[in-house]
Amino acid sequence: MSTPRRTMTPIRGASGSLRPRPADTPLTFLQDEALPMLAEETTALQDNLAQIADIQHALSTFNENFAAFLYGIKMNAFCVEWPEAPTEASLRALSRSAPPPIDADQTYMTDAPTPPRPAPPPPPPPASRPAQRPAAAGPATARRIPPAVQKKRAAFADHIVDTMPLEYRHGDPKLRALLHHIIYALLESNDKGVRVADIAAKTPAWPAGKINKALIALLAANHVVRVSDQGVVYRWNTQRHPVRP
Repeated sequence: MSTPRRTMTPIRGASGSLRPRPADTPLTFLQDEALPMLAEETTALQDNLAQIADIQHALSTFNENFAAFLYGIKMNAFCVEWPEAPTEASLRALSRSAPPPIDADQTYMTDAPTPPRPAPPPPPPPASRPAQRPAAAGPATARRIPPAVQKKRAAFADHIVDTMPLEYRHGDPKLRALLHHIIYALLESNDKGVRVADIAAKTPAWPAGKINKALIALLAANHVVRVSDQGVVYRWNTQRHPVRP
């Protein structure tokens, strides 16, 4: 029996090669298509994020500037007063005092000469009056406040000052005294309220600007409210201070 012959030539496949070519590796599609597309999309994402960062910076700048504008409007509303501005009552009074309109058919009468008015008679000489005795000393025109009420009002004013900013609590003693004076004026006015001009007229040593600043501080601390009654008037906040001495 003859032994079969062994051949040293490897068996070739149908394609003519036993090893795959480098172009046919499983990661070839990444190098040819996927990775370039990923790099392109990553560059576009970076550009979009840079544009979003620019928009965010612009919005931050706008918000900061617009906040400063709103703060300026608020401070202008607190600090600027127009006591001479017309109100509804002044407009109604002006409409009542206005002369009636002239009819067009009566305009011809304006050309007629107006007769001179007779001179008024001279006033009679004043009659001599007997000398009057000075009136007896009566009660003072200013209402006297009992000491117990004064003590309660001082404690009430100290309690309000303790809730104010630091410059009124532990700053200049003159500012604390000014705030006490304004609180006493508010207590004297009851529910009528006070105006900056009225307090400045009673205390000429204090400028109207500091009085207005102190009233704005009381308004910011919710102790008083501001209303319009032929000008700006400050009154007690009855919700916070329903009972006052």
